[in-house]
Amino acid sequence: DEGDGDSDDRVIFRSNGVHTYFASDLGYLVNRFETREFQRVIEVWGADHHGYVQRMKQACAALGIDTERLEIILNQFVTLKEGKMSKRAGRFVTLEELLDEVGPDAVRWFYLSRAPETMMEFDLDLATAQNKTNPVYYVQYAHARLAGIERTAVGRELPTAADLTLLDKPWELDLARQLAHWPDTVAEAARLREPHRIPYFIYELADRVSTFYEAGNENGEHRVVVDDPALTRARLELCRAAKATLRSGLDLIGVTAPERMDRIQEEE
Repeated sequence: DEGDGDSDDRVIFRSNGVHTYFASDLGYLVNRFETREFQRVIEVWGADHHGYVQRMKQACAALGIDTERLEIILNQFVTLKEGKMSKRAGRFVTLEELLDEVGPDAVRWFYLSRAPETMMEFDLDLATAQNKTNPVYYVQYAHARLAGIERTAVGRELPTAADLTLLDKPWELDLARQLAHWPDTVAEAARLREPHRIPYFIYELADRVSTFYEAGNENGEHRVVVDDPALTRARLELCRAAKATLRSGLDLIGVTAPERMDRIQEEE
């Protein structure tokens, strides 16, 4: 269907009485909207099914279902960057093959980090790199770093409550500001149906965690665990908030949040 509408008659039952795929689609619409009383249905399709959108909308109208309650998001095709898998000319590479090659964390991250209408080139070398050029590895490493700080603080006598007014360094405040935007980011991602806002946000958060952490490497006075119990407690509270937010974001997109990782490699 090359037009905006779908005016052709569609067969629901064949002459031999066997129903078509379209009949199954209609039954599924009724099942969700009427039997299970869904208020809204969101379906994610490949861009090659664009001609089917209007047909399903018209089916809703014919069944007495408000067409606005059915949302259909079309995803563009994904191509593989030049590499060992892309050399298999003349055929598709299945998602299962891609999962075997790079693992579910990388696949979920890279698929969700692009808007549906954007063409994506999947870079296998980047997805398997264990350095800061790989965004999913970088975010996971930030989470592991914060977990390591927590382990370092175990057993120390610290105040029960954190005095957050002690946090006055630029890298501490930048990290706190990023954390403050998390609830709005999640709400906007859901409202606009734009899940790619989540990986964007947690990557930026990981970058601020890295700056915060490196400040302590450059000057021991800026480390989280220092001789001053009150200052340690305040910085530890910031670390805990950042770690919890990173884990929350990774959980939302189905990516693991490891507690330990090997030291991140520098870019060559």
